[in-house]
Amino acid sequence: MIRAESTGEETMWESEENYKLLFENTGSAINFFDPEGKVILMNKDALDRLGWETEDLAGRSIYDILPKEIADFHIRRFSKIIKERKGVEFEDYFELPTGKYWFSSNIQPVTDKVGNIKGVQIISDDTFQF
Repeated sequence: MIRAESTGEETMWESEENYKLLFENTGSAINFFDPEGKVILMNKDALDRLGWETEDLAGRSIYDILPKEIADFHIRRFSKIIKERKGVEFEDYFELPTGKYWFSSNIQPVTDKVGNIKGVQIISDDTFQF
């Protein structure tokens, strides 16, 4: 909790820690890719579904972590979202290294302060795994 007597530096650190806690403990898979499909961030839930460790992702493309047909599918979807600058919701079936999943996903363009597209964010919940 941020207290009134906190300095600006303490407040920023506490805020950053709170965002990190939320990001890692949301219960949903959170992925952030640049427009070309390079991994920017993934939380633990996303990594677990893919069977990867955080340090293994440095400099990786979506093509390095997913089968080609799934990566191609996502790149086409990313391109459309970036071009239209509008998020979408989907339900998809994927076979991943850790199992077969039905995902309910919300995919949004991510912009900087002046509106430049930085990439896409995917928040997914597996509605059924078998």
